[in-house]
Amino acid sequence: HRMLKDSRGELWVTAASGLYRFRRDQRVDRWSTGEGITVDKSTALSEAEGSIWIGSQTELLRLTVDPRTSEALIANRATIAEGLPSGYVVDVRSWRGELWAATFEGLARMLPDGRWQAVELHPNLDTTPLSVLTVD
Repeated sequence: HRMLKDSRGELWVTAASGLYRFRRDQRVDRWSTGEGITVDKSTALSEAEGSIWIGSQTELLRLTVDPRTSEALIANRATIAEGLPSGYVVDVRSWRGELWAATFEGLARMLPDGRWQAVELHPNLDTTPLSVLTVD
């Protein structure tokens, strides 16, 4: 469904069967529901703040890649309990040193303590589901 070439030159892909990472050394990693990652056609995939971010219909995951071993691990998960307006996260971007998430219920930014804060939008946009973020 989506593809991302990260800053290490590795390719990340979301597909109906899971999340894949095609490494430079020809190895392929795969995560699926068995490994705690749910992927569908609207799963967000981006690289920001040195991490790979995966937004699903239920949560936002942050994967970190160990610089010594190249192993990717789930570093944390965020849901509405951590301040996201919705667990349905459609995109994540870094902008002006802050991390931003577009969710089905609105926009959020990550606070320095790792929690998320909903961002109030213009009243005309409050009921419009966000579907993508971009930085120009």
